[in-house]
Amino acid sequence: MPEAKPLVLDAIREDKILQVFPRLPLLSSHNLGWEGISVQYYRQPAWEIPEHANPQHVINIHHDRQVINAERILDGRRGRAQLGDGDITLIPANVQRKSCWDKEIIFTYLVLEPTHIPQIAHEFVDADKVELVPQFLVRDPLIYQIGLALKSELESDGLGTRLYAESMATALWVHLLKKYSTQPLRESAHTVGNNQLQPAIEFINDNLDQDLKLAEIAVVVNMSQFYFARMFKQLMGISPHQYVVQRRMERAQQLLTKSQLSVAEVALRVGFSNQSHFTAQFRKATGTTPKGYRDRL
Repeated sequence: MPEAKPLVLDAIREDKILQVFPRLPLLSSHNLGWEGISVQYYRQPAWEIPEHANPQHVINIHHDRQVINAERILDGRRGRAQLGDGDITLIPANVQRKSCWDKEIIFTYLVLEPTHIPQIAHEFVDADKVELVPQFLVRDPLIYQIGLALKSELESDGLGTRLYAESMATALWVHLLKKYSTQPLRESAHTVGNNQLQPAIEFINDNLDQDLKLAEIAVVVNMSQFYFARMFKQLMGISPHQYVVQRRMERAQQLLTKSQLSVAEVALRVGFSNQSHFTAQFRKATGTTPKGYRDRL
């Protein structure tokens, strides 16, 4: 009989998830338009998943408060462990794995597209030579915090947060390339001047009503996402995402003061498709709601 081909499963396609898990994710970024990263939050019963590989890099972050006994075969290496909150497994693209656990388990999947690397840091790394090293149950506070931040975005519907999610994905990629790559990323000391960032700043201010992407802002100044984000923060003192939020709140205050637009219309004018998310961001920035801000004028 011919040898069975290993199962290859696209980790982003929700219609394939039930080939390895008994339940669909409780939360997912599937329909949010995030590029280069997918985030899925699961609660699965005791289970054994079949041997398979993903064409993407997968990071599994455990959130379990109870002790869970697990066994895993990762890249041909067998391991047994007791899983706990904060334990992280890194499964590089196309690496075969199989695992099982003895009770209900809670975890977040961060799924990264390898083809996204050139957008992330093409000044510092050759995408064709990037190879991540499998990691089984490591502790990495940065990965853990990024995972919690992205899960929190899903819990708030994730609407209008593409730039934030992609900024988090860029930070995650750079961390992986520095710490878990066979050819660690090494940053140059080269810097740029304020005038080189000006086209990007103008682009942001001209498109505050759009769901901005980090990649499309960076390409305006012909930089990778990481290099642009690093230079922007170095020169402006805040991240691109923080700058966009700041400018949106300033524009919203102007519209609330000088126009009769409804709060919902103001939200659309400053890039929020969801009024409740706009209100939450406005309250965080100003200490009051958009209606409260307008009423006290």
